[in-house]
Amino acid sequence: MIKNIFLILILIFSALSGVASSQSTVPDKVILTTAGNAKDFTKEQKDFLQATLDDLCKIGSKKTAENLNKYIAEGHAVVNKDDPGTIASTKCPTLGYLDPLSSNNLNINQEIVDQWVQSRKIAVKFHEKGDTDKEKIRIQEAQQAIRDMALTLMHEDVHMSQYAPQEIPTDENPAYETTIREARRIINEDMQKILEILDRGAKLPGDKDRLNELIEDLLISTKVYQEKINSMQGEAIAEGKVDPEKFKTAQADMLKLVKDANDLIKGANTEKERSFAGSIGKIIGTKGAFFSRGNIKGGTDPLGFANCLCKCGCSQAGWACGSGVACVYDANPKGECLCAGYGEGHTTVPSSGECYEDCAREYKITGMQSNKTPLVPVNPSGYNPIMPGDLIQTTGDTIIVLKDGSKLLVKSGSILNFTSTQSGKIKVNLILGGFRTEHATGSSASAGGPEVQIADKTVQPKGTEFVCQWDGASGKVSVVDGSVSIADETSEKTLEAGKQMDLPQETVTDYNLSADDGGLVAGMPLRDLPLDEGESEPFGEYDPSFADGKIPDDWLWQDPGSDAKLDSAPSGGLMVSVPDGNEFWGYPGVTAGQRSDAPRLLHKVTGDFDLQGRVYLDTEATDLATVEFLYYSPGSYIGLKSGLMKQDLLGEHYNLPGGGWLRSGGLNKLPILGRPATVTYTGYSAELKSSPDAPDQPVFLKFTRRGNVWKTYHSLDGEKWILSSREEVNASQTLWVGWVFKRFAYDGLTDKNAIVTLDDVRLKTAEPGTLPIPEWDEILQAGSAEIDGNTVRLHLDGSGKGTTSVQKGIGLVGDFSATVSFQAENRTPESG
Repeated sequence: MIKNIFLILILIFSALSGVASSQSTVPDKVILTTAGNAKDFTKEQKDFLQATLDDLCKIGSKKTAENLNKYIAEGHAVVNKDDPGTIASTKCPTLGYLDPLSSNNLNINQEIVDQWVQSRKIAVKFHEKGDTDKEKIRIQEAQQAIRDMALTLMHEDVHMSQYAPQEIPTDENPAYETTIREARRIINEDMQKILEILDRGAKLPGDKDRLNELIEDLLISTKVYQEKINSMQGEAIAEGKVDPEKFKTAQADMLKLVKDANDLIKGANTEKERSFAGSIGKIIGTKGAFFSRGNIKGGTDPLGFANCLCKCGCSQAGWACGSGVACVYDANPKGECLCAGYGEGHTTVPSSGECYEDCAREYKITGMQSNKTPLVPVNPSGYNPIMPGDLIQTTGDTIIVLKDGSKLLVKSGSILNFTSTQSGKIKVNLILGGFRTEHATGSSASAGGPEVQIADKTVQPKGTEFVCQWDGASGKVSVVDGSVSIADETSEKTLEAGKQMDLPQETVTDYNLSADDGGLVAGMPLRDLPLDEGESEPFGEYDPSFADGKIPDDWLWQDPGSDAKLDSAPSGGLMVSVPDGNEFWGYPGVTAGQRSDAPRLLHKVTGDFDLQGRVYLDTEATDLATVEFLYYSPGSYIGLKSGLMKQDLLGEHYNLPGGGWLRSGGLNKLPILGRPATVTYTGYSAELKSSPDAPDQPVFLKFTRRGNVWKTYHSLDGEKWILSSREEVNASQTLWVGWVFKRFAYDGLTDKNAIVTLDDVRLKTAEPGTLPIPEWDEILQAGSAEIDGNTVRLHLDGSGKGTTSVQKGIGLVGDFSATVSFQAENRTPESG
């Protein structure tokens, strides 16, 4: 979905210098005309038509709104009761006969106007009586009438451009195609906006109201879409008005999209209540996990129970479970059984019968609500709040951040139940498996971390990091830092760091801290990872010092392989030496796995920012060595959504905006916008080959954020900046930004490090919308640009083919018009 359009001026030829100026306008609303037939409209008709114009603009169809106004002003649109529906034809609106030589006329049926007016009047009566439920139903009916008319007008707008349109496939096919395409676009855009709010945890101001509005709009759009398809099936196809072959999948496509939308609405309503009711934590990364939210009563292994039921369900459906066929509970929102092996099928989860009774006895289940999903799979790339009473069962490693700031790394095969104590403290009941918890820091440190229940023992942390394990009969508690108290009804013991207690024997022995890996997450100890955005950073300007090769305390240095060497640069900055084996990339479309082991240097920021530094990449490597910008937003899955990173519990929360300094495929380049393409970092790329060569001297690199627009630049002097990348991403206001340093020996030169010098680092942050935005951004592959307000001079010297271009610094939102004038001067061709 394109939210913003950036105006770009590009000149491509052998030699040209010229001046170009541009103007743009962005209309906000289409007001119903007073010209033409509008003078004959009643007030109710005018109100209805204005509401329709507003809805067309709201759903991104302003052009149709403008066309309707034009037809009314020209006298080619009327509202009457003569026609059975809203149609466009060559029927004379006053005399009633067909005239193929005249312009098409749009006849809007009065009946739908009357329905809209009546729904609104009844809504007012219910409002006066205080019956808000019935009032809401009538308001929805009125909104549905408007949306129906908006889609109808898109359909008829196609006919208005046709010559003497008739109800035949030649004329009706493109009109119905437009209606279906636009209806699906509106639904998909609403679904995407809902997912964006849910994914960020509905934490921005106005998110709750916006989510409610989007859900209502999606409900209306799906109802209208269904009606349009059903009407087409019952009339247009049955009566031969359209080509049946062209629309043979329309019904099935509609049913699938409507089901997806209804599933999202159901999930959004559930998560909405959970999000605003107050969670006690959230899952921010998992390789497999399920929520049990009270739909299965009793027992301690709901997933085992669900799998047992599915074995029954698939067997009853005719699948030979156990003969090379996997019959398991499927990890999808439908909560179905997956019957797979020689082919694949789905069936519902049995809720009664002999198999159900056998499974219930085996897993000690006392009941299950048959009308609800037994288990809810954790969304591996979305918002997953934990509420009091939730039971979580993992099939892969899972990271949890609790409300008090504590971090949990839960091992695969674990079952945990979360509750709140009377004092408000979070309590974790370890039923099976194991986890590591690292206490909160900063303002939440006083909370001390969660209370843990293991069998009959209660573990109370005292500002600590500890590991808990339980296999159903025995286990242990190991203390890494601080201390814990372990108590039951008769005794209480304190366990210090470096000690562990075996349960239930209560035997205390030494715990080997030197062998403790810290609970690695993508190579990083759990304690070293910021997994929540925490408190906002203050705005201001900051020029850090890297004296003696030391990282300032407020910068975050991450080196999963612990193999990069830090030193002081002769310039007084930081020198980073990176050996082979350090990549940071999800390999989109490639079978190779995730790599997120390259070292990175990050600083926390809030709001808009400018981050820049002078960089020099010194290496004998030819493929691959880079220094690039990146940003990290914990729990956002921002890298996974961009397609640049895959899931490894950490890498999916980073994103690479592009640009930087790149040595790849024997090339030494400063990429510019569009060169290379998003994921084409290869020396065989024609786009990369056409990027400017990197100089044998330091260059300035800059990374900026303005709202949801992220840009990177390079400069030879720190004054004239060339745009190297631009993307629009909706992200949290507080996150970490910085550089990543890569060296991976695709060239076979495993002994050649990438040595990066970084100095003159400057960071400026400010309230969103207060930092300046360039009027134009330069994108220079060759030549030069001179900018003076709206006057732009682009120049190529004629020495060869090349491209020079500029782009508007800010996106033009919505519809716009642009006027560009050129003055070009071609040189006389010279022989040779």
